[in-house]
Amino acid sequence: MRKQLLILFALLLGLVTPMAAQKNFKVDPRVKLAKQKYTERASYVLTMKEYEKDGIPSLNYTTVVRKQNWSGSGQMIDSMTFYYQEEYVDDTEPYPSGYTLTIMCRAYNIGSGEYFEQYIYDDEGNPLLWYSHYGYFDGKGYINQFELQGCYAANGDLLETTCKKAEEDGELKDCELEEAFERAFDSAKKNFPLFKKVFNELYGVEYSY
Repeated sequence: MRKQLLILFALLLGLVTPMAAQKNFKVDPRVKLAKQKYTERASYVLTMKEYEKDGIPSLNYTTVVRKQNWSGSGQMIDSMTFYYQEEYVDDTEPYPSGYTLTIMCRAYNIGSGEYFEQYIYDDEGNPLLWYSHYGYFDGKGYINQFELQGCYAANGDLLETTCKKAEEDGELKDCELEEAFERAFDSAKKNFPLFKKVFNELYGVEYSY
């Protein structure tokens, strides 16, 4: 899991740039919004991590870890961290009246393959951006890696995609969408409402005291 966390911090610190320039980036307002919200959400995640490191009690996220032993691929650990914004009726209320999911960061493995994903939601909790990085870690670095990015309409329709695949020297370059990549974008579309449902159920739990 440590390698997966390193990917997260590399992304958020700008060492990797999932929001790459695209041909019609200045045309589609939804894509513009995705770039803006990605920056905001990433900054928020970093702030929460800094609070945690400094011991400041200002953490607003929850992590769900799923462990499963799959035949043929062994132990799978799927860590999902949900970040959100709180809603208040007015400034005088001390407790939030609701919660809106803003970004979900997911790190998991299938066999020796390691995946990192980010699901970005807009301010209304609708699908906005999905980013994925995948590769096999050989102890020194990642091999056979790729990056996928998709921008989604509020109703979940896929608006724009970016695909990067590693060359022999390890440099990621634009590539054509393969059938497996298309399935990945379709899975992400299905996962957006599922993760939102999980979050809403978790934060809908009442306290007994």
